[in-house]
Amino acid sequence: MTNTFTMKVNSKQGNPKFKDSDLENIFLEGIEQNKQKLLRICSAYANDNEEKKDLFQEVLVNIWKSMHSFRGKSAISTWMYRVTLNVCINAQTKLSKKKKQFISMDSVTLARYEKQTSGVEEENPLLQYLRSCIK
Repeated sequence: MTNTFTMKVNSKQGNPKFKDSDLENIFLEGIEQNKQKLLRICSAYANDNEEKKDLFQEVLVNIWKSMHSFRGKSAISTWMYRVTLNVCINAQTKLSKKKKQFISMDSVTLARYEKQTSGVEEENPLLQYLRSCIK
């Protein structure tokens, strides 16, 4: 079943340049027709509902910024799917890199440390600095 939107996009396949008003209409109609599909993709990469909304917003921004590169050689749904997948994969990659920068301290237990004074005042300067930071 072919709808008018698909026919409009397909009729422009020979012309890689769309007018701005055409791009806006293609964007709006494409989002309207593919919103649920794009949201499902975002859900697959998100940990919670707020993250899904953030991803979807990022997807919309990226689709809009990339509309000039849409040539109509594929279905708008395919193109939007690919942009959405790229945004979600990039977000996941950034998040995993960010997590690697931090060390989990969940398994660390701290015991009370009393400085032993054995009459030796010589101590490693790095250890002294660390103790001053902890206090």
